[in-house]
Amino acid sequence: MQPPRFDYDHLRYFEAVARLGSVTAAARALGVTQPTVSVQVRALERSLGVSLLERRGRRLLPTDAGGAVAAFAADIFRLGGELEQAAQGWIPGRPVRLRVGLLDGIPKALAARLIEPAFDAAPAVRVEVREGPLPSLLADLEARDLDVVLSDAPAAELPPARATNTLLLECGVTFLAPKGLARLARDFPRSLDGAPVLLPTPRAAIRRALDAWFAAEGIRPVVVGEMDDGALLAAVAARGRGAFVVPSVVAEEARRDLAAVVVGAPSSVRERLFGITVGRRRDPAVAAVLAGLRPAPAR
Repeated sequence: MQPPRFDYDHLRYFEAVARLGSVTAAARALGVTQPTVSVQVRALERSLGVSLLERRGRRLLPTDAGGAVAAFAADIFRLGGELEQAAQGWIPGRPVRLRVGLLDGIPKALAARLIEPAFDAAPAVRVEVREGPLPSLLADLEARDLDVVLSDAPAAELPPARATNTLLLECGVTFLAPKGLARLARDFPRSLDGAPVLLPTPRAAIRRALDAWFAAEGIRPVVVGEMDDGALLAAVAARGRGAFVVPSVVAEEARRDLAAVVVGAPSSVRERLFGITVGRRRDPAVAAVLAGLRPAPAR
């Protein structure tokens, strides 16, 4: 018995109906007429010999067989998208596009060093960086609108079988302060008790670790600002508003660029950064990012 033969366009029309719940919504999304969608779905059902959709209330939902076909369709289209991305690297002179999602709050100097190797990973690479909150970035990653997400936590929102979390960095953190608050460097960490500090928002993993450390040490700083944007936080701190914390691997660079002073480093607080990917794509640009942090160039 020969396996059923079908047109992959039929599969795309069916997948849209199964995902959106109606022929009308699928037709709108695909830019075709409703009769066209209905004809294509019926053609797929005839080729497979099973009913794929059933009406429940106002929605068209997959049957048991339809659910299985929809899952296969998602994998087929995902692999097709990965093939298109990979093929860019096989065409001489055509840039390889690397789309990076960057979690709000990751220090820009650190992100730049993580992304930097991708530029040299292939003869022609175009790097696109999109910054945002983790749920939004993970949704774009799962939809194949991003190739890798840089995050301070693993992707708990995605099924483990689909997401790969690669630890790119684990290091300590260092408190810096503008020169007007240089006194905070004396008697650290007690010097932070009652001192003005600027911190990431509680959404950041490092903020939660810092709050636990403050509590364990019995330190109550005066939080004068909470910001997701690490660059904005550092810029406000540099204007004399308070001490702030950076990953220790970029502390010297931040100290120099912001004309700051080193206050101290809590030994029990660790910064961790992950590269999150889905699917099988492992072209040189993605692999370069997933290789993790490299030593900073000499200056």
